[in-house]
Amino acid sequence: MLTRKFLSNNNKYAPALIYYPPRPGNSNSTDMRTWVLGDIKSDLSANALMHSGGSPYFALCTAYGSITLLKDPSQENEDICVCAWDGSVYVQNHRRETLHFSIGQPCQAFLAGQCAIVAGRNEPVLVFTTIQGSVLIYHNLNINRIPPQSILHDSELLQLFAQKGVDTDDKQQLRKSTNELPLWKPTISSGDQILQFMRFVETKFPPLKFENDYFKLHQWSIENTNDFWISFVQFAQPIYSGELSESLENSVAINQHPKWFPGCQVSYSENLLNRGQADAVAVYSLVEGDRRMRKRTFGELREEVAHFAKALAALGVESGDRVGAYLPNCLEALVAMLAVNSLGAIWSSTSTDFGVQGAVDRLGQLQLKMVIMVPFIELCSEPIFKCEPGKLASKLDCVTRTEEREATRIACLQLKQKLGNIAKSWTLFSKTLLEFLELSTGDGTIDYHRGDFSEAGFVLFSSGTTGKPKCIVHSAGGTLIKHLCEHRLHCDLQKNDLMFFFTTVGWMMWNWLVSALASGSGIVMYEGCTFQPDIWAIVDKLRVSVFGVSAKWLSEQNKQALTGKLQIEPHMKFDHLKAILSTGSPLAPDSFKFVYTSVKSNLMLGSISGGTDMIGCCLGCSTILPVHCGELQCKILGMAVESWDAQGHDVQDTPGDLIIKKAFPSMPVQFWNDADDKNFQAAYFNCNPGVWTHGDFIQVDSRTKGIVILGRSDGTLNPNGVRFGSAEIYHALETLDWVEDALCVAQANRDKTEERVLLFVKVKNSLTDDMTDKIRLTIRSKLSARHIPQKILQISQIPYTINGKRVEVPIRRLLEGAPANVAFSNKESLADATALEHYIAIVDELRADW
Repeated sequence: MLTRKFLSNNNKYAPALIYYPPRPGNSNSTDMRTWVLGDIKSDLSANALMHSGGSPYFALCTAYGSITLLKDPSQENEDICVCAWDGSVYVQNHRRETLHFSIGQPCQAFLAGQCAIVAGRNEPVLVFTTIQGSVLIYHNLNINRIPPQSILHDSELLQLFAQKGVDTDDKQQLRKSTNELPLWKPTISSGDQILQFMRFVETKFPPLKFENDYFKLHQWSIENTNDFWISFVQFAQPIYSGELSESLENSVAINQHPKWFPGCQVSYSENLLNRGQADAVAVYSLVEGDRRMRKRTFGELREEVAHFAKALAALGVESGDRVGAYLPNCLEALVAMLAVNSLGAIWSSTSTDFGVQGAVDRLGQLQLKMVIMVPFIELCSEPIFKCEPGKLASKLDCVTRTEEREATRIACLQLKQKLGNIAKSWTLFSKTLLEFLELSTGDGTIDYHRGDFSEAGFVLFSSGTTGKPKCIVHSAGGTLIKHLCEHRLHCDLQKNDLMFFFTTVGWMMWNWLVSALASGSGIVMYEGCTFQPDIWAIVDKLRVSVFGVSAKWLSEQNKQALTGKLQIEPHMKFDHLKAILSTGSPLAPDSFKFVYTSVKSNLMLGSISGGTDMIGCCLGCSTILPVHCGELQCKILGMAVESWDAQGHDVQDTPGDLIIKKAFPSMPVQFWNDADDKNFQAAYFNCNPGVWTHGDFIQVDSRTKGIVILGRSDGTLNPNGVRFGSAEIYHALETLDWVEDALCVAQANRDKTEERVLLFVKVKNSLTDDMTDKIRLTIRSKLSARHIPQKILQISQIPYTINGKRVEVPIRRLLEGAPANVAFSNKESLADATALEHYIAIVDELRADW
């Protein structure tokens, strides 16, 4: 285990500090420092040497993987610390092959001094032994004698410590402070568009000056909501008609569905299809195991959407109709969505991962005019999804068919052959895609429906882990403007960039991905297994600019790296990759370090957070701010986010509930089938009237202004009156490589007067007492004694939703007495419903002793 070494300096203790200037031309931080820490053994004994005498050198590893031998001034046989700035150990041999040991991975190293690697020539070498017993000898090392110095000799750091109130006599405070150095800092070329926007606003509203300060811009954006959104529309120049006089109805309260840009009309589809050059690639569509890569230019995509829209119109689809989709993440899904939207109809898609019943639970609530689906999906010549249209038709028929209402039509599109008749009670269109498009008449032009900004364009669904999924209706115009803001001002997405977000059509990030077309950027659509090695190859080969994944995916990639199975080949340079985005759950600190050590050091790693409720982000990234380990960089522009304590005060450096005080463009228009607005109000406004309560538990750092998401508010742990989030526990366990996964929940006693914390862990073999003690010690050292769970239990499976989120609240409800069919009322939302059986089996025992 790597630990920090403290050197004595005038009766004070501080980490040893070595200045090591970055190599010329490197685009990373210009003031990168290499901290000398860790637990590497310096063995200068005679039997370790191939000649007499000892070596005065020890090894220093830089952030870039290069190794430097330094002279040890102490001349004592003590533990020597070797580690890079992020807590990892690097060794690079003379062939420039880099060996990487992440923090927490066991390793030992010792110096062998002058050894004869080549006959007749002696030179310094470093002998590095791994925990597996391999012995590695490195030579041809660059010797550079730099005397180490205490950080207490560094005036810049001393000034920083004074500003933060750090007691330099306190080793714990020093340790925490030295870990707060950023992993990445923006370069001169970072954030072109947000800086241009600052100049645009300054010119419009003199004598306003932002001085390239993101936080000044954010404060102005929430204090001047109307001016900000009007200015952004003028800057981004989306296609719309009407008068741009005000951004929203200021007299309408946040919970009363204020209308946005009331004098304007817009088409979401028109904006996505007309921002790129006709011959520029708009989309790459790939399927796992299929060597073919389909691509469409903006011109080709427009023509296909035009024919699809005309075919839909021929079947009677018009403005306000709902069209559902049960499709994989492929080109046809994109074409269908844009076609539906161009007619003014409302699009709603669900992933094939949900199964037939999951699709019915969602789409069956919408009184659909049509469902577009495929009967099967085949990956690597193996069928992974099969749905007989008749089965879906009959189930939807039971839900939606009424005497007053025409039956929903099923458009079952196949690439090769068509099916026979399926259900007589349904008007069924079972056609190949080409036959379906033959219904289109006319040329390849599109007559776009421009509706009010607040007109419904999409229906998304809540996770449904605790009941039937809620149908959340979003406006086409609000979605467009919110996504444009996040893409252009936060991710610096530009024309000719390429965005690849690993998603399904049932996740809101699919909508977020396809909206990148409105910035003139191309997109990559991928359907396949989550952990295929092809993913990194796709990023490199297609020259992806912005790559987005779930936090869990990056965590799994980190585990692959630790076991030497990471599929990133030496030739993969990711030259065009300028940002990696992560969402879905809090990104663990070790995953931050993994990206910068194993993928690429000079990019922005943006942890972003929002949700289906807002089809966008409220917390996220900025290309003009540094990245700090474990933190989301900022509050999103135009989002009046605060962190409230129990008294309703905005707090920093202590946990609080995520509150949004002002309206934003992508707020839901309504919930479907919620005529009295009761469900909408209960979801966001009943807890704290007059403000949006998002349901996340967060902590804002007063120094960096970054944010840590501690977990969901409804999953907050509160033993003995101390509130903390489950994500804190998960992050602490990241350093224990034998803990494969974990689930942390609270359990109230029968009379609801006390609460305890239960930690379920998945380990490779049996959970021993020593392992349990190690878990407790790790949580105590990284967090506090108050964070230690009362019970630590082994479990064989951790339940997740299909979107990759841990299922905490239903497990808690089960432990507190809810019947299994109530606690897990919608098993279709789970990735593997059999995982619940393990908890049901032990619930009686856990309830009996509490």
